[in-house]
Amino acid sequence: MSAELAQEIVSQSTNLQDRVVELEGQVSLLKSRLDALESGKKPHEDWVYSAPSISEEELEEIGYDIDGVDEMASVLDEMKKLTNELRWGCCDKISLGDNTNSQILEYHDRFLPHWRELCDGIYYLKDDDELKSFDIMNVEVPSHIVSMILKALRGKRLKIEDIRFECCKFFRGIRDQEYGIELASWLLNHCTVSRSFVYVGDTHNYEFYFRPLISAINKHKSLRRVEIDFFNGIAGEENASKAGCEILCSILENNTELEYVSFQCNQLGVPSDASRMIEALEGCSKLVYLDISNNIIMPGWGEMRNEVNADKWSKHIFSEVLEVNPNLTVKVGDFNANYEIGTKKMRSE
Repeated sequence: MSAELAQEIVSQSTNLQDRVVELEGQVSLLKSRLDALESGKKPHEDWVYSAPSISEEELEEIGYDIDGVDEMASVLDEMKKLTNELRWGCCDKISLGDNTNSQILEYHDRFLPHWRELCDGIYYLKDDDELKSFDIMNVEVPSHIVSMILKALRGKRLKIEDIRFECCKFFRGIRDQEYGIELASWLLNHCTVSRSFVYVGDTHNYEFYFRPLISAINKHKSLRRVEIDFFNGIAGEENASKAGCEILCSILENNTELEYVSFQCNQLGVPSDASRMIEALEGCSKLVYLDISNNIIMPGWGEMRNEVNADKWSKHIFSEVLEVNPNLTVKVGDFNANYEIGTKKMRSE
């Protein structure tokens, strides 16, 4: 068999597999709709998705580059699909965007009708409805859209396995900075979250906004994964390390089922008194991975002090913790090189 023929067979096989996956998704959606009809559910009488379609040429005119056009078109398609599923009562997850996107997809007023349709669909969720996930990733969600989502969710107590807000943009000005945390905190306070919570983004929020979010996280005792990354301004110069340590310890103390915690880029320094952190870590007997890499203290403008030295962490804290929990691996280091305490492996990234 020639190399060209073999390559052609592989290509056709891949295309067929993709088609099978696509058809399986369509069959699943049709089955969900059939189940919904059999249970008496149906969309509102005479309802149609009214948001006008936006062509790739129009997305280019808005200002998206080649990658952005494809990614935003995919988000708009997903909004329409989600709205239909919500209206039919067969939606098992709300997911917009992708953490592999090349950029944060900027909001434009032409997207407003699509957000309105989606929020109208969210309104049809009922108490105790179960969602596998509530995810927004690499999408700008300005404050007035967050307000629409919160209004649609009002009065509902959903059961959600995973919540993930990753690399989103929730603001355009300093007064709107808290809206992403407000949405995340609302979901945590009013819904049952059974598995994981992830909030990743360069938000520049201060400690004032951390407290309600951390308090909401700590209500869910069954969480197995928590990621709070890239909160660059959790406190002022003098209190950054202390505040970071307090927040991390609070999460560990109140969520003893945790298996994975990431607390990157939060200006967390090695505490002078490590007793609380040691006790908190010893209480998390199921924790197998803690990522506290890339935490850098910035005493002044343009000045950085690396607080992620492996020896300082290892000798000061983790040598004692690892005796209690030998299965734990802790990642420290910076963007150039990191060190995994517990596996004793140095690697560069």
